[in-house]
Amino acid sequence: MRKRREYIWCLIELSDGNKEWYCLSKVLRRALFIEKKNNQFWKQTMIGNYITVARSKYIKGRARLTVGRIEKIRIRKSSAADWHWSRNQFITAK
Repeated sequence: MRKRREYIWCLIELSDGNKEWYCLSKVLRRALFIEKKNNQFWKQTMIGNYITVARSKYIKGRARLTVGRIEKIRIRKSSAADWHWSRNQFITAK
């Protein structure tokens, strides 16, 4: 029997103060599942970091982007059905 795919979702606080759930991209998901195997505190390490997220549908490979802060992390069995996906960029402190 094939294992069902899992997705990492983050509650993102946007610059306007609103909060929305975003599904992490395939590249980030793969990296974080590796981190999860080696670091039991992987969620705490991620919370408070900033990440680039889409704020609109992708049209011809382009979307409106913004940066938001990770508030919570959940693992779910379903992916985003719309444009609520992260990009592959984290914003780090100096």
